[in-house]
Amino acid sequence: HLRPFLRPYTIMCVGGDAGLVECLPDVKSVNEVKKETDGFTTLFNFFERAFGPPIQPPLRPDQPHHSRGTISFEKARDNFLRSLVGYSVVCYILQIKDR
Repeated sequence: HLRPFLRPYTIMCVGGDAGLVECLPDVKSVNEVKKETDGFTTLFNFFERAFGPPIQPPLRPDQPHHSRGTISFEKARDNFLRSLVGYSVVCYILQIKDR
């Protein structure tokens, strides 16, 4: 079960067709990550370079679990997916579009 992560932020209406949205610190769009990362190919590659390789599961159930890599890769990927799912569902339900 995936528990989506949503961070509420403030929106202040200043007119009939205008408003102010709270800025979120320490966030980057995928486009910013692409531009700032030399040799960017995929998000998986970016996460692997930023957080280390993922932990490899055993090939067969009777094999021991090899913990190559770090848990931070899995945690970073999980946080990204939970955030993506949460905002995607909200945008779909509210029919928010970027253009």
